[in-house]
Amino acid sequence: MNLTVTALQMRFGGNVVLAGIDFDISEPQVCGLIGPNGAGKTTLTNIIDGVYRPTGGSVNLNGERVDGLPPYQIAARGFGRTFQIPRPFERMTVLENLEVPARAVRRLQPGAFEARARDALEFLTIGHLVHEHARALSGGQKKLLELGRLMMLDPDFIVLDEPFAGVHPKLREVVYGFIHRLRREGKAFMIISHDMGTIFTVSERLLVLADGKLIADGPPDQVKRDPRVIAAYLGPAEDEEGTEAVPRPIDEAFDAVAEHRREEDDAGDH
Repeated sequence: MNLTVTALQMRFGGNVVLAGIDFDISEPQVCGLIGPNGAGKTTLTNIIDGVYRPTGGSVNLNGERVDGLPPYQIAARGFGRTFQIPRPFERMTVLENLEVPARAVRRLQPGAFEARARDALEFLTIGHLVHEHARALSGGQKKLLELGRLMMLDPDFIVLDEPFAGVHPKLREVVYGFIHRLRREGKAFMIISHDMGTIFTVSERLLVLADGKLIADGPPDQVKRDPRVIAAYLGPAEDEEGTEAVPRPIDEAFDAVAEHRREEDDAGDH
């Protein structure tokens, strides 16, 4: 497997959203993608999966240039993703939702489909919902259904967009299990998340975007100490005289982000 992004650029009118992004993922791994709001994370993933055509640069998947191809063709070449807000087929049953990606890539014989689908749903703890319509599921269950559809698609490279946001702790453990299982099966992940504690725990590598640029790429412990990453989240601290000093400690930056996310989740619960 190989995903290579080279000199990727994206403009919307005069607004530069991505400015020369370069990275390569060439082995099974869990790669976190983080950055402040507006950094370009969603735009980057939308280019990789064919929603947007870049204004410069290229995306190669398994040795083939794919930027500019429609999403369904990129999916057939081994790419799958989820969305921050799940998008199931609401009027289809859970089982029918899993049938769609299986038919799209034509990798399963009809007799093998249901057994594989039920295995995926049981693993994701929603096997009892197999005949429920997707519109009847909770938000967390819909996230699990999206993971089930990925298991049926069987891509080499997977993007998960905020998979832990607003998810009950018990369902969060299921998401962890999904990531670890597919990682063992040889899949590569890119995970977008503002949950700093989780993303630093599950990731083997972190990419950090800020102002449309890739400012850090490396192991989590290394990225955590990078002054550019600290400054991107909180900016440089000021000393007692109001002059710019060293960047604030990284834990302060990530604690502030985590607190902001908790406030958003609490607001959504009411």
